[in-house]
Amino acid sequence: MDGALLLIAANEPCPQPQTAEHLASVDMMHFEHIIILQNKIDLINEKAAIEQHSAIQKFITNTNAEDAPIVPVSAQLKYNIDVVCEYIVNKIPIPVRDFVSPPKMIVIRSFDVNKPGSEGNAMKGEVAGGSILRGVLRVNQLIEVRPGIVGKDELGNPKYTPIYSRIINLTLC
Repeated sequence: MDGALLLIAANEPCPQPQTAEHLASVDMMHFEHIIILQNKIDLINEKAAIEQHSAIQKFITNTNAEDAPIVPVSAQLKYNIDVVCEYIVNKIPIPVRDFVSPPKMIVIRSFDVNKPGSEGNAMKGEVAGGSILRGVLRVNQLIEVRPGIVGKDELGNPKYTPIYSRIINLTLC
């Protein structure tokens, strides 16, 4: 991902457990381009907004988000949405994309479309979603899925057998 927006509800204490998990994920991925949105600012008074702003700054100390701008917004009232858009356009650079190398995709979710107990020719496949890191995927293209089938060899060491498949359909979501 080119950047991240970390959304924090202004009308709740910071951090909430899910917010802490999201910041940990952003930190693990070493994102450099982060914008923090202090949302629902219209539901609290100015003093509470300033106090929460301080809590957010304390929360992001010693993380990749430490120097991220904190933008007070109200999605309902469209308050400061123009500022968020300006930050996205001016602070998150568009990376160079590699469309000519062999494709590489990180799968972050998958869904089985086969009926339970399907065997062999009755199997229709799987739906995978994620991010294409380089290259281009095409319908009918043969792909390799790794790690594939995970098992152990005769000595008990991990053994990985890639799965080979063909792309039947592509949908941009």
